[in-house]
Amino acid sequence: DPDGWNQLGRLQYRLGDLDAAIRSYERDLALGNKAEDQSVVAMATGNLGLIHQARGDLDRAEEMHGKSLEISQKLNRLDWVANQYGNLGLVHQTRGDLEKAENMHRKSLEIETELGRKEGMAKQYGNLGIIHAKRGDLEEAEKMHRKSLEINTELGRKEGMAKQYGNLGSILYDKGESRGACELWSKALALFREMKMPMDVEKAEAIMRNAGCDDLEPEPPA
Repeated sequence: DPDGWNQLGRLQYRLGDLDAAIRSYERDLALGNKAEDQSVVAMATGNLGLIHQARGDLDRAEEMHGKSLEISQKLNRLDWVANQYGNLGLVHQTRGDLEKAENMHRKSLEIETELGRKEGMAKQYGNLGIIHAKRGDLEEAEKMHRKSLEINTELGRKEGMAKQYGNLGSILYDKGESRGACELWSKALALFREMKMPMDVEKAEAIMRNAGCDDLEPEPPA
């Protein structure tokens, strides 16, 4: 059951068990190759790219995402094409090549908008916000993150909301608005705890601790 292995790998990835996740995705890939099912191969290859990216092996991650993109284009699965453009954007972003990263994210956003896939649009607005923030354009970064937060809130996507609360908190902190930043980070932390996402909980706690945030009681997310 390739779909079962894919879902298991996704859950293991969310729980931070990367070794287990990669075994599940490799099993998924093997089943896809055996059945000569290119849709399964594309999905498994893209997911393996995410694992390599999380481990810091950017060359391997780019290779996996590139293969998945190529297969997705042949299958005319525009939703998967958009996903892989976004993933490649993250690889370039991690390398510090912001121009290539922005190009990939804008390609993804264009397809997601054309398809009316709001979840994908929210992700790419968030990614573009991070790029603008790295360039020091905090106003444009905040604009992108607020667009992402608005869509995620509309969709009720708690994970997306949490990430954007975190991103907006970082922007306020860079602007010197520490109190507002801590309040937003606290909202993000509460959502990550609610969703039982240990890696993100740990990151949010570290950010708040390093910024000297008090133990704030988060307001219910808007």
